[in-house]
Amino acid sequence: MTKDEIVEKLKAAQRSHIEWVACAEALVSGAEVDKNKIPLTYANCEFGRWYYGAGQCLSVLPTFNALEEPHKALHGFYHEIFVTLYGEEAEKSFLKKLFTNQKKHTAEKYENAKAVLPQLEQASNQMVRSLRLLEVEVFTMSDDKFAKLYCN
Repeated sequence: MTKDEIVEKLKAAQRSHIEWVACAEALVSGAEVDKNKIPLTYANCEFGRWYYGAGQCLSVLPTFNALEEPHKALHGFYHEIFVTLYGEEAEKSFLKKLFTNQKKHTAEKYENAKAVLPQLEQASNQMVRSLRLLEVEVFTMSDDKFAKLYCN
């Protein structure tokens, strides 16, 4: 993996996590759910697969390790919003239950879900800041130091 490829992966992760926040905001405003936006665990999203896979070549960098907690938190808050609105059973058979049975949600469910949004946004902001810091660190790293990371 080259420095440019890593930087592009980090930029894509920033965009992706901002999109998850927008999706959560849409959920609590009553918008329809895109089947591609069901909650994923932090290790199963595209970034998580990279982070726990090929990205581990950067694990000696504190800026890399600083990504883990806000990333976990972001997925946790999104999951909480989703479960508040659709219940645990929707997770187990999301496509079957959610799209075949459009149920009305109570105002209380929406209010409870909306209450989680600030935490989700805070985790997202931290995640994006951490991604940007890592992006700068990798981009400005000397070729010699980068070669020692064994990312190739």
